[in-house]
Amino acid sequence: MSWEKIGVIPEIIKAIEQPQLDWLLPTPVQDEAIPLILGGGDVMVAAETGSGKTAAFAIPILQVVYESLQKSAKKVKTNIKTKNSNNNNNSGIADRLPSVVLSHAAKDGGLEIIDDNNLKAKSTGTWNGGRANVGVFSGKYYYEVTIVSGLCRVGWCTTAMQDYTIGTDRNFQSCGYGGTAKHVYGGNYDPYGNTFGAGDFIGCYIDLSRDFTVSYSHNGRW
Repeated sequence: MSWEKIGVIPEIIKAIEQPQLDWLLPTPVQDEAIPLILGGGDVMVAAETGSGKTAAFAIPILQVVYESLQKSAKKVKTNIKTKNSNNNNNSGIADRLPSVVLSHAAKDGGLEIIDDNNLKAKSTGTWNGGRANVGVFSGKYYYEVTIVSGLCRVGWCTTAMQDYTIGTDRNFQSCGYGGTAKHVYGGNYDPYGNTFGAGDFIGCYIDLSRDFTVSYSHNGRW
């Protein structure tokens, strides 16, 4: 298993593959522990000396810190002033937040992004997925998806989820609500809500303020 497959970000991979470390592939203990830690799990490891236990914990810690700093950096405070004006209403602090759009880098090859927020599968018969350009770490968030045609599944995933087939990974890094009225989590398909298709809009809600809570709405009805 490669570093990318277990959810390690490119910035850290570049560092650990340098000649000073030369960690080209994760060890078995890292392969098992890192995706679980990145997904928010509590992990205890027992393995022999030299198996890579320290890095199994250190790499996720570095990644969480890095991503938290990246999140803070995206919120830039800028002074806004109007020349030749003494009006206090024309000066102050404005928060510039990044626009949330679909990521051209984080998607399957069979998926086409049109106008940043519209998705289209290039062919039928296979599942293709993608994600947004920003992530969430705390608080409550909601987004909506309007179905134009075909069958789809919408939901949430962690950065450890790499193949975008939401809900089917066995490491429990994603979950989704599909048009066949199924909620998919850890590869398990459980009855949920109603079927949906062309013309319907699905709301996806996540609450990270206390416990990890995910829910969905169908045409405005929960």
